[in-house]
Amino acid sequence: MKIAVFGSSGFVGREVVKLLRSETEHTIIEAIDSLSKSKINLLDINAIDAFLSEHKPDIIVNCAGVVDNSDIAKNNPVFTTNLIHAVVNSGLAVKRIIISGSAAEYGEVMLSDLPVDEDTPTNPQAIYGKSKLEETTKALELAKKHGLNITILRIFNPIGKNMHPKFLVSRLIDQVNEIKSGKRDVIEVNRLDAKRDYVDVRDIANAFKVIVENAPSYEVYNVGSGKAMSNAELLNEVIINSGLKVEPTIREMADKPEPVVAERADISRIVSEFGWSPKYTLSETVKGIMSNEE
Repeated sequence: MKIAVFGSSGFVGREVVKLLRSETEHTIIEAIDSLSKSKINLLDINAIDAFLSEHKPDIIVNCAGVVDNSDIAKNNPVFTTNLIHAVVNSGLAVKRIIISGSAAEYGEVMLSDLPVDEDTPTNPQAIYGKSKLEETTKALELAKKHGLNITILRIFNPIGKNMHPKFLVSRLIDQVNEIKSGKRDVIEVNRLDAKRDYVDVRDIANAFKVIVENAPSYEVYNVGSGKAMSNAELLNEVIINSGLKVEPTIREMADKPEPVVAERADISRIVSEFGWSPKYTLSETVKGIMSNEE
């Protein structure tokens, strides 16, 4: 089969392409313009049409998106809507479209909802979470309208090598390194008790692989570790793997606890249906991020 991957240069997309190329016999096509060699702009309908016409993929994976809590994130539903409309207009018999969703779609939840499963009510408060929920909603509406097979992988907090420096793991590593070099004497973190479900990007790529190779029974699947890890635990892993000889001073920047969010995924749906499960622990992932090995 020919599998087209949009967002193949991004953090998750790169790993998806790498895994599919190394562990499957499918033809993997990165969504890149054959002339300009630039990535296909999902705001450009003509560019999408031309790409689909040229390559005629059997499966489409959309890892493209804006991971930012600003107005630019409002393009997320536009990206996917444009892509789906292009597929419909092309007349191609695409077997499946797989889209990157986000745990941010759940937003603030009740303590009784933890761990969150795919039927937990969605309540995003931030722009990014709202954009991803709108993306999911529109995709599933269009799937029903046009008889398409669309699967959403609702990804929790992805971490791994080459992740963006703005994310918490990267910021903590930078601060610890600055402590080691004498450029900083205090590590600042919003709250040590705040928790998130961190999942290795390699495990995420494997989740895409199982959806590519199977016929999913559901429209939405959670992809996480199934564990809630506190900022204190995360920071401890960073310190351990840094080789820092002295215990650093840590300053919490917020007086009040954070609202309860989707800090732990119920992953029983994808585990029971496909046998997928995360292979990498938080400790292994942090160690890998901080090593010089690729």
